[in-house]
Amino acid sequence: MPKWLLPNKEGYISFVASKKLYKKFLGVAFCIVFQAKGKRFCSFKLDASVGGRQGKVYRGTLHSYNLDHVCLGYRETKDLWRLDDFGPNDSSHFHVSIRVYDNVGSRVIVKKCGFRLICKPLENDLEVLLQDDQFLDPALLYEVGYEDSQISTEEDNSSETEDLQDSQVSTGEDSLSDTGLNVADFSIEEHRYSRIHPHYRNVRPGGEIPKEFVLVEDSTISFMASQDLYDNFVGLVLCVVFGVEDGKKEISFDIMPHVNGERRNVLAGTLGSFDSDHMWIQYLVPNVLWGVLEGAVDFGQFEESYLRFSLAVRILGGTVKKLGYLLSCMRLEDDLKVALEHNQLMDPASLCEDFDSEDDDVRFRLPKYLCRFHIFPSATN
Repeated sequence: MPKWLLPNKEGYISFVASKKLYKKFLGVAFCIVFQAKGKRFCSFKLDASVGGRQGKVYRGTLHSYNLDHVCLGYRETKDLWRLDDFGPNDSSHFHVSIRVYDNVGSRVIVKKCGFRLICKPLENDLEVLLQDDQFLDPALLYEVGYEDSQISTEEDNSSETEDLQDSQVSTGEDSLSDTGLNVADFSIEEHRYSRIHPHYRNVRPGGEIPKEFVLVEDSTISFMASQDLYDNFVGLVLCVVFGVEDGKKEISFDIMPHVNGERRNVLAGTLGSFDSDHMWIQYLVPNVLWGVLEGAVDFGQFEESYLRFSLAVRILGGTVKKLGYLLSCMRLEDDLKVALEHNQLMDPASLCEDFDSEDDDVRFRLPKYLCRFHIFPSATN
């Protein structure tokens, strides 16, 4: 990745800027270093928002050949945000995020990500411009002037390929303004959860976890998996019974995933206000939890055959009374089942082989599958 870009593990930048400082901005440079396996192409999505309004969304597809590739992109500010989005204090909150997403037959591993906010020369105005913009890291700014030729594309790792002449990049744009999301004050954790479809969860009164779920203690799910086993996972269904005391309270949550002790994509959100025990059922895609930028998990990073995947759940405003989970997966080959039993990687009862490997796209079967957990109440069996 070019050294002039600021490394960013989250794939997300957020800052507050005054209108005066915004006029100095030219655009946002972004970069991902990735490797695509299988059908060997990477699809990514760049979206922006400002002042609680969704801005432009860009999608792109890159082709690769089982090698590390570098995608370096740039979007002008006028193509990301609108000038009329400033608040009464003449300042606003800006967001930009990038993530990859699955395509049938393709597995994308993201190894690095970086951003830089390209701006006009600030000269002696920098301190004045930033004094009212305390939520903007000055290191994010990259001034471009007569010496912009000094921008280097020297790579940190010689194995990374920056020549993308053989890659075809296509971008489209659409608006998410109909989602009703207010992202002005979102954290990255809340932003991630906001992208999960609301149909993937259900909250209802009750205190008994359905018998299909495997119960765990200490509000933490933990298991080990090889790459062959992990690649067969389709989704994780989480079931939490939470209690509320002393009247009606707003219930929020944190979901904290780790891979071999390394923190990954933390999720946060609000379930609503409650005055009694309720059960929350949530469907989550494994890569959304454990993959860098929601791509595939890079087992080669750890140089181990088996990795420990964990998930801690915290309830704010109430208490976790019970926690259970299921791992939905493709039908496993016999040799994988033998290895699973021999190595005791996880509780076999937690695996539900509900999908056939020949299915081209399991997403079309999810509504019927999740209906049994009342996540899609409008769906029919």
